[in-house]
Amino acid sequence: NSKSGKKSVWVGTHNGLARFEDSVWTSYDSRSGLPNSNVWALLEVERPTGRELWAATSGGVATLRLDEASRQNCHADARR
Repeated sequence: NSKSGKKSVWVGTHNGLARFEDSVWTSYDSRSGLPNSNVWALLEVERPTGRELWAATSGGVATLRLDEASRQNCHADARR
């Protein structure tokens, strides 16, 4: 769920992240800011600053701020 009340589903694949929201799939990969497009695991975390999705990739961990993920481009903060 986002703050707007919309429900979304995130899927990690060998080609990046995919989000299904409002009957539309949106894809994010290394061109969108992921350290690598090969996503192995996902974890949603609730923090005082908002909800985050942590994505374990072959190139390191990416953190996506879910409250901002509805933007056209989703840039990840890469952590190794």
